[in-house]
Amino acid sequence: MRMSSCVKNLALDSAFQGAVRQVFQFNQNQLRYAYIYTFGCQMNVHESEIFTGILMECGYLQAGSPEQADVILINTCCIREHAEQKILGLLGTLRELKEKKPELIIGLCGCMTQQRHFSEKIRSRFPYVDIVLGTNAADKLPEAVLKALTEQGKAKKTVFLEENDNSILENAPTARARSVTSWLTIMYGCNNFCTYCIVPYVRGRERSRDSNAILSEAQQLVKEGTKEITLLGQNVNSYGKELNESFAHLLRQMNQIDGLERIRFMTSHPKDISDEVIDAFAQCGKVCEHLHLPLQSGSSRILQAMNRHYDAEKYWKIVEKLRTAQPKIEISTDIIVGFPGETEEDFQQTLEFVERMRYSFAFMFAFSPRKGTKAADMEGQVPNEVKKERLQRLIELQNQISTQISRDYIGKTVEILSEGFCAQDEEEAHSAKDPLLQVGRTRTNKKVYFSCEEDTQGKLLQMDITNSATVTLNGKVVNR
Repeated sequence: MRMSSCVKNLALDSAFQGAVRQVFQFNQNQLRYAYIYTFGCQMNVHESEIFTGILMECGYLQAGSPEQADVILINTCCIREHAEQKILGLLGTLRELKEKKPELIIGLCGCMTQQRHFSEKIRSRFPYVDIVLGTNAADKLPEAVLKALTEQGKAKKTVFLEENDNSILENAPTARARSVTSWLTIMYGCNNFCTYCIVPYVRGRERSRDSNAILSEAQQLVKEGTKEITLLGQNVNSYGKELNESFAHLLRQMNQIDGLERIRFMTSHPKDISDEVIDAFAQCGKVCEHLHLPLQSGSSRILQAMNRHYDAEKYWKIVEKLRTAQPKIEISTDIIVGFPGETEEDFQQTLEFVERMRYSFAFMFAFSPRKGTKAADMEGQVPNEVKKERLQRLIELQNQISTQISRDYIGKTVEILSEGFCAQDEEEAHSAKDPLLQVGRTRTNKKVYFSCEEDTQGKLLQMDITNSATVTLNGKVVNR
């Protein structure tokens, strides 16, 4: 039985607005800065935009570095074990900043805070952490900051998500990282309980936003200059089940928004993708020809152990339908190597499936046991050295496929949506020292780098593809 969702409307929430005003008044006599570290998925990236927006409402400016900050938030992810080690290591390095600036406020938020063993570590090993917010507690941030500002040296404010928290956040202040492309959350939580995944335990059960609220936010984003919207959810294909709505219908409504050029979405669980959603790739001109469809394993036996509710053949039939409906579609995926009980034969089935599928890109990981999941206690744990060796073989195969797919673009003319001049870190990743370097994406979600004196941000451009790397392209502008 589903519980009805509780909507937190931050535009109307008097407690939230009151705390914002008090923090703003506290900060009004001097410039104060906030810095946010973000780990994890696109949901976390978008939630950091919300945290940034809330802090800006409280009077904080965005800091250029942690050293400049008066508030530092770490937005955590707990999908893999090494993520926790990174967070703990980062907290250790922040100790020096706290010692130099005792009034510095350090906070943790995101998925990792929901895990009891982690929160206990924070209490015992990192007493200088001032704020710990659960995954549904963004509305508590101003209150927590206010307490940290006014009760220095006292017990820190800790807000955790209760097990029955089924809230939905609406009208949150949001500082978008980019104006041309925007994230838009349509649902929260997950009901699938894959045996390796901690998400349902830290983000709660599925709950969908009202479609009118989603469409209203999308229309506002377009007014502010957004040309491409990516719809977000742990499993967007489940959208609207408790509201008697459907994801396919939402896509068709989004497709009618004037001024919106492109629609993307993630993540899609194969067991829930409907024929109506597949048809949308052919019938909705704004839905891009790209789908991220997690496979996890090419072995049906391992898929069953993962509790994925599909086998390799069912997955393949879904892809056949997609490629029939939209022949131009490119598919990316997630794959886990070394799941408990995985034999060399199981792994060979994954390699064969990847070869057959021809993914344009894949996120590939060695299995990482997470406390609280069934897979962490399963028999047949695969030795680390075996997992690493298998992962390397998979990466080599997928890189060969990705390189071939990218190479096929050379000599073709494609449409891209320009995101404008590259940030410095992206220039470095591209190994280019070109101050005119810009980047955009094809409808199939391939990055295209090009040089142009004019700032082309927000423009749809025709590009002649001149060169390629494993997953990126280089091009020359045909027209502007």
